Amino acid sequence: GSSSISRLSVPVCPPPPKLARMASGFGEEDERLLVCIGDGEEVSVKLPEYASHSELLAAILSRARRPRRLQFARFPGGAPLFNSVLRHLAVAEGHGARVAGEGELELVDTSALSIPPLGQETLGDYFEAAALLQSPRLAADLARSGACRELSSRQALQLFERVVALTGADRGEIESRALVDGEPLFQGLSASSAACRPSEALDEGLAAAVAALCARLDPRDFRLGPALARGSARASLEVLRSYREKYEDATTTMDGSKRSSATASVLGANSVASSARGERGAQRIEWTEHQFALHVLRAHLEDGVKAAKVAGTARPAPKAVDAALTGAESDDDGGEECGADGSGSDVFHSGLSPDADIAESVCDEAPDALLVKLAGLVVHLSSTSIPPVLAALSIRALLLARKEDRADALFQAMFTQSPKLRAMVVSGEVPVAFLRGVVRHRCASVVLRRMLAEYEAAPLEDVCELLEHFLLAEFAEEEHSHAVIVQHALMRDLVLWARSGGARGGARTGARALGGRSKGDAADVEGACAGASRAADGGSSCSRSPRDVQRLRRAGERLFEMAFVPHDGLLPRPSDNASAADSGFVSDPSCPWDSGALDLLLLRRAPASEDSLQLVRRVLIRSMRLRGLEEDTREMALLWPLGRWPFCRDPALIGEAFRLLSDAWRRLAALPGLGDLAGPRPAHAGRDQGSRRVAEELLIKLFADLEVWRLPPKALLTPWVPGQVLVSHVASHCAKLEERQFALMEETRHNLEEITRLQAVVAGLASRLEVTNARSQQCMQRQTDVNETLRRLR
Repeated sequence: GSSSISRLSVPVCPPPPKLARMASGFGEEDERLLVCIGDGEEVSVKLPEYASHSELLAAILSRARRPRRLQFARFPGGAPLFNSVLRHLAVAEGHGARVAGEGELELVDTSALSIPPLGQETLGDYFEAAALLQSPRLAADLARSGACRELSSRQALQLFERVVALTGADRGEIESRALVDGEPLFQGLSASSAACRPSEALDEGLAAAVAALCARLDPRDFRLGPALARGSARASLEVLRSYREKYEDATTTMDGSKRSSATASVLGANSVASSARGERGAQRIEWTEHQFALHVLRAHLEDGVKAAKVAGTARPAPKAVDAALTGAESDDDGGEECGADGSGSDVFHSGLSPDADIAESVCDEAPDALLVKLAGLVVHLSSTSIPPVLAALSIRALLLARKEDRADALFQAMFTQSPKLRAMVVSGEVPVAFLRGVVRHRCASVVLRRMLAEYEAAPLEDVCELLEHFLLAEFAEEEHSHAVIVQHALMRDLVLWARSGGARGGARTGARALGGRSKGDAADVEGACAGASRAADGGSSCSRSPRDVQRLRRAGERLFEMAFVPHDGLLPRPSDNASAADSGFVSDPSCPWDSGALDLLLLRRAPASEDSLQLVRRVLIRSMRLRGLEEDTREMALLWPLGRWPFCRDPALIGEAFRLLSDAWRRLAALPGLGDLAGPRPAHAGRDQGSRRVAEELLIKLFADLEVWRLPPKALLTPWVPGQVLVSHVASHCAKLEERQFALMEETRHNLEEITRLQAVVAGLASRLEVTNARSQQCMQRQTDVNETLRRLR
């Protein structure tokens, strides 16, 4: 119990900023206030002497119009108790502002509280007077008084509930008991206004009283219920802390071990479940630690949001993701819904059931200051029973209170059960780093995809972080990530946008945003950024730095490597291809290869698998046909190695490549002359530059990469194939046939030798068989003779 008190310091009420200056302008009469208690008792109070320890008197002293009269309709203990309080505050004023240090437990001198004497019967009236006068110093001194420490558990319990109720009273309740010059003190202010709420100093003073009274309670009398849930958030937190400490001490056995039927809380601690103990409290409503914290948290959230709306300090709702964006749809199956508390709803006699959740509007509008104040209550919630929306708000409260580890633990427990929590990750209210702990869940991929859907509106650095440290790292090995993100149409847009360096509309323009520069080196990027800067706002600074653009393009190359095969090489569907043109291909504006949004050199990043290489070859053949590269041998030779044609075993692709090279050879053969090109170039010369012989050598090398022997003989019946290729093909076939003939001859020779050997074996076996037959005949003759002799002897 003493540890609960030592955590709290004795607060004092600081005077208003202009209090000293305003008081110095008062005369002797102006400084006095006539306090009327009940019907006829009156007390004259000199305000400056007591205002530093009474927020009520300080508020009256700070008013611009000098008040003359304060009327209390009812004051506990009447005028005698009021005078005793004034004497005590005067003594405190003489001692100055004293704050107890850590572990300071000495008793406070309360001898001035003599009429009526401070004791077990009057302690409650003095606490109520402290709340009425709003005196943090008086409340804390009463908590450290000898009368408080002499209370029995039963006496402390009754006073405990009364003090807890005082902590939950707001200043608006004083209007019914205190009038200044016949008018309410807080006239014109709503009851939910911040000015009508107890100050932090008063809250701390009453919390010190709560801690002191908790220390006097026996475990069997200390039960959580509706009566203790009416206090302030600070007092409720002190109740929960004391409750946990009380039952941790009570469940310790003789050998030092602990008995506990507790359930795991959201932070790994124990949430002690209350149960009826003894016959005296059998009919008393009792809540678990989780139920008490849930009720208090929910009630204070709803009241705090209402007050914030009135004061205009409510938090603006976060901007929702545009559902029209590609990939922004929420198609996750969510997971199991958060289950209700197992103890049933009959434990709550208020209008709230144990599993009732808060509205999402409360979650969105709760101010940060309110959540910081309530963050301590989250520690006492159980992750198995916390409602999903309240869980999301609890995580936000823990983050604001700088308890990231605890927030991460609750995040992992509630991620699959709370759609609101997943939406908060998308909106940036919860750090995306928390996704590392839930990467195994499919809905984590959905959340990441929805964040990536806003790639154009997000800063380049943030998008690069999502791509490099999540999609390409943590999520790369997850099967659900491949199905949810990689195979989604968003992946195609991300590849093109990344190749554009993050340009506006880059999902359509791709590499064309860099002015047609396929390499995208530093000079190209700086030039593109400078052009975007001049095009936007008449020369304002570019929002894309060259460093970020280069980083995004590198990430785009890795995205291309991941998405190339699932998206069929980013080629149009076969049904979209027309075959009416001579080349068999028709340009499709939606195909990034046809529009130039993707440069062909990017094919170097394609995976080295057979499926990927097949798609690379299809892209090359299509692009070369549509770009007419059969007229530009040098460019064709530059791109040709990307297909790794020596490893191609598909006759259909080999045939298409063979026809492409044949068309290039036909155009080259149609040029005049046999040597180097000289004189004016004819119109049909194509785009070949330089030596014709060099072009022929390049084409012959390209033909050599193809395994033309896999083609049917009919495909080779064309005059537009270099003779060397056909000769090499025929010679290769002849060589292979000769090798096969030699192998057959060798096999025949070995077979003949084997037949000869077998014939010799058969001849040997036949001779042995003849000898055996002769011996058998001799034996049979002898047997006949023996039989005949025996017959004669008989």
